[in-house]
Amino acid sequence: MQLKLDYEAYQRNSETSKKAWEHKKDKKTLKDKVYDLLLDNPMANHQIADTMEIPLSSICARIRELQVEGKIIDSGKRTMSKYKRECVIWQRKR
Repeated sequence: MQLKLDYEAYQRNSETSKKAWEHKKDKKTLKDKVYDLLLDNPMANHQIADTMEIPLSSICARIRELQVEGKIIDSGKRTMSKYKRECVIWQRKR
């Protein structure tokens, strides 16, 4: 059963919505940070996760988004993960 509210959850002109926007507007997203990290160093998902100290699952999702957007590509190189599996090394599309 879904909770029904007497008001809209998001209110464009509320003070809290405006403050949240001001707080967020100049910050980079995780996807942007991953993309920036790949500028000079092609890396595998687990290497990115280790470098950024972020869970691998978060990195995998951001990599997929960047791949779908056509911003990164498979470099054609592989590396071994700590689980002895071959991993794609991603690079920014030129």
